[in-house]
Amino acid sequence: MKFILTLLLCTLSVFTYEEAFASHGMGGELTWICQGNGTYKFRLKLYRDCNGITSGLQLNMQTNHPLGAVLLSLVQQSDISSTGFDSSGTAPCANCSMGSTTSPIIGLVEELIYESQDVTLTGVPPPGGWWFGYSECCRSSQITNMGNAGSNSFFIFAKMFAYDGQSAMPCYDSSPYFTEKPMAVACTGLPYQIQPGAVDADGDAIHYSWDYLSDSLFWNLSFLPGYSVNSPFPDTTQDPLNVAASLNTVTGFITGLNHTAGCYAHKIKASSYKCGQKVAEVSRDFSLAFIPGCPTILGNMQNTAPTIIPPFINPATGSQTSFADTVMAGDTVTAMVAITDVDYFTDTTSQLLTISGAGTQFGTYFIDPLNGCPLPPCATLSAVLPQSVYVGSFLIFNWITTCAHAADTTSQCGGNSNTYVFNIWADDNYCPANARAIATISITVVGAAISIPAGGTTFCTTDAPVNLTAWPPGGTWSGFPLGSGNVFDPSTGAGDFTVYYTWSDSSGCTSTAALTLNVNDCTGIEEFQSYSLALHPNPATDHIFIDGPSHSDAHIAIINIMGQQVYESVLPADNTFLLPILPNGIYLIELRDATTIGHGKLIVQQN
Repeated sequence: MKFILTLLLCTLSVFTYEEAFASHGMGGELTWICQGNGTYKFRLKLYRDCNGITSGLQLNMQTNHPLGAVLLSLVQQSDISSTGFDSSGTAPCANCSMGSTTSPIIGLVEELIYESQDVTLTGVPPPGGWWFGYSECCRSSQITNMGNAGSNSFFIFAKMFAYDGQSAMPCYDSSPYFTEKPMAVACTGLPYQIQPGAVDADGDAIHYSWDYLSDSLFWNLSFLPGYSVNSPFPDTTQDPLNVAASLNTVTGFITGLNHTAGCYAHKIKASSYKCGQKVAEVSRDFSLAFIPGCPTILGNMQNTAPTIIPPFINPATGSQTSFADTVMAGDTVTAMVAITDVDYFTDTTSQLLTISGAGTQFGTYFIDPLNGCPLPPCATLSAVLPQSVYVGSFLIFNWITTCAHAADTTSQCGGNSNTYVFNIWADDNYCPANARAIATISITVVGAAISIPAGGTTFCTTDAPVNLTAWPPGGTWSGFPLGSGNVFDPSTGAGDFTVYYTWSDSSGCTSTAALTLNVNDCTGIEEFQSYSLALHPNPATDHIFIDGPSHSDAHIAIINIMGQQVYESVLPADNTFLLPILPNGIYLIELRDATTIGHGKLIVQQN
């Protein structure tokens, strides 16, 4: 059967408008790639409600760059509506050709991709960046979380920022781009998962955030009471059984539970950082409809999403509940990704699962360890994706890491992100809404690391020699005043001393860690006293608490495994410190006040 939309959720009135999309837009996203010839190619994805009018073949992208408008041409048009069968297992899902303004069907979505010719951008972006955008009319009049939505347009845009004052010609950066198709419809009463799946071909770190909906670059739209830019979906304000949407700012993974029917506009922004400098912002503006009363399947049960079992052990609990892992360069990461779905249609047939994935470090077709990724060896799976299976699949993830995958120790900033994200999606074939499960696997690769001595890194000249340790084994030590091998002797004299540990893997890739040690005469009352810090939680994601008395006027510093200070701030009075955005890995936390200095080792896992 066709699921005829009686409430006309997420459909639009028909307007007359000069642009390609006169009506029934659902949102879009704008990205660009840096090409080998030094020019840029812009790509605009627009999503339209198939119940509306058709699209045009060309449109104009606007920008504040002096070049003015850029012509974009339609290169691909695809139906991305839910596929499969209704709850009976016999009637096929509706497709885009079946929608119309007189008989709208919920969940029918078409993706239209427009591209530019080669674009040359001269000059350096200003502090606020160059923006590139496209305006489209109009939003659905039935959107639930904003008032008078039908009178508002879309403004789909991206921003390009300067990096170290470099000229944009020739190009040096591609923007992030989204790999997951947007979810247009879901059933109420069930957990939902959204993962835009942004990847960056340059290896830049990506940070996700909610963003304001807008109908021009300078006009943000308002939400109705009970909703906000950071909470666009229903929460306990609308129904005590709801669970508010939660966004992981590192992986982009959004989860929630909604019992409140309606159509909800929202916008997710992915910002990329090259060596800590923001170089790009891209956003996906879209509307998700939650419909009540989705037909039940076999056993009078609600259709549920497939299950993906976490592949890694959580170091904090010792149980297999984690999708994140931190490994040393040279390790081989092997894990099983188990995907199952035991839902059946009412005719007792199994549902068909479609498994797909994305990640810049995956090899070609997900099975080639030598080709298809920027830093071979590539990660592989035991099967080509996309894959269609009944009941479930067991995929073996395998990745041989090298020190090239750790932070680049030769660059001035210490390298870009050394956390690699691999997304795997599993969709069933139930209509009106394909249920989706998402696994966001993140692996952080760290290079050579010197272990902090138990007593910290501050010594007196009268202290006994200390044995320093490092990982992986088999490396070489250098620096002063090192005695035999890895022995540090404070009696050499007062001062700050830096020691180095260098390790090479089997491929000849070299990684170096540095550690600075402070030696005092310890003859006066002003000398520092050293102690170990107790940090909670550890591993940490967004904050740490320093167990102990408050420290007046204390400064806290974060030092990476190369001995470089990457952040400093004043410690708040409650001893709770909010972490900045950092590459996952091992860090030294240093707390210093007038007379004491404390050290503690922290594992950062911001995913």
